[in-house]
Amino acid sequence: MKKLVSITICLLLLSTISFGDLLNNRLKIAHVTGEVRWSQIAFGPDGVLHCVFEENTEGYGHPIWYVSYDGKTASAPFNVSNSMTIVGQQPYVTVNVKGMIAVVWGQWAQKSSYLRIYDPVQKKWLPIEVVMDEIAPHEPSIALDSEGNVHITAFSDEGRVYARSKINGVWEETKRLNSGRAKDPMVAIGKDGRVWASWRENIGNEYKLRYSKRTKDTSWAAMAKVNDSGASVAHPSITVGPDNAPWIAAGDVEAEGGAMVFVLKYDDRANFWNREEAIGLIAQHYPRIAVDKNNIPHVASQWGAGDSGNGILYTNKVGGSWKPLQFLVSSQPKVPGIAADAFGNVVVCFSSIESDGADVWIDSLTPVTAKRFYPPVNLTSSVQIKSLKKSPSITYNLGWSANSDNNDQYLEGYNIYAKSSSGGYELLLSVAKSVFSATFTFEDLSKKRQFGIATVSLSGAISEIVNF
Repeated sequence: MKKLVSITICLLLLSTISFGDLLNNRLKIAHVTGEVRWSQIAFGPDGVLHCVFEENTEGYGHPIWYVSYDGKTASAPFNVSNSMTIVGQQPYVTVNVKGMIAVVWGQWAQKSSYLRIYDPVQKKWLPIEVVMDEIAPHEPSIALDSEGNVHITAFSDEGRVYARSKINGVWEETKRLNSGRAKDPMVAIGKDGRVWASWRENIGNEYKLRYSKRTKDTSWAAMAKVNDSGASVAHPSITVGPDNAPWIAAGDVEAEGGAMVFVLKYDDRANFWNREEAIGLIAQHYPRIAVDKNNIPHVASQWGAGDSGNGILYTNKVGGSWKPLQFLVSSQPKVPGIAADAFGNVVVCFSSIESDGADVWIDSLTPVTAKRFYPPVNLTSSVQIKSLKKSPSITYNLGWSANSDNNDQYLEGYNIYAKSSSGGYELLLSVAKSVFSATFTFEDLSKKRQFGIATVSLSGAISEIVNF
């Protein structure tokens, strides 16, 4: 077991290492007159950053605020909880590939968790929904799939971890995931539609990591062990990388007042969570993890006491080994947020209490920039009809060129769509960005067909569909 002298060594490293090659784009995106104790972030498919935070005020409540930042302007804080007097806690935000924004938070007095969604089609915030009524108000988190299906986790005063999902617009029954006393669940989803939930559960007087998984078409699987190495686990967080493998970051409490941060990645073939140390022994809380487009983990953790942090620690494994710690100066932060976009950027979010209220800050590897994606150009089409009496057929030859207004590094490929008669477009084929032609043959010559094509980005964002 490591000695607490590791804390002193770590602090000396913080004072001597240059961090100019890590996070170097610090920016204030919000200011409120109360205290900010819990800020979390998520990227949209267009590269816009979305942030939620709890403002702790004296005399009127703890409203939950939402802010977006497009690289040029931060929006005015929007009261997503729709009240200045509610006592909201521990908000969490996520965004799916179609731009649907979902915010969850807890209200301890009501013992409930709440959800509010922004609909990008209607371009408005929908009414607040009660998700776990008088059951689980603590640390709610949420995952969305591309179709807008919702998966939420939270835990109760009694130490029970719950999940609830909304599939095809219908809420399922609330599901208890744990068996013993448990805390700190979090949920995440991969591009393949698998949903992962992790939490810490009391096993023999120490907390150990447990998890469950599901899809939209299956129920939650039986609780399973992650990896019981190390001492008692604290405050795990989970994410899913671009290869659909889940990652967990958590504290390992090895001594009074100190913890190390370790990360685990799930190996599908071995059915095993590989474990490694990311941050050495130091007083720290609530590690958060993100995985970039190259499947490289990035970790941020609050340094210092639980409610009176001294700053934020950040590290990543770019280059194959964990970087020396970068220290982000902040006054009494509580819980960092971290997010990776599909284009290579990583952002850390944190708060700082000042004499006139509190600031919400972000710091990133590269500047946050909103991105637009444009359809291909120079569309061509030709038709060939095979008129044999027994087996007639019609062949469509389609061609296109890349749009020079797009950044090729941000592109995945192209979606080709077809519609018949008065019907809408349906996806026919997806191809790589290096492909610029496609051929389709049909035996039914009586249908009138129309083809369209759109550019697809690495984030899953889709451009306007243009017709051939």
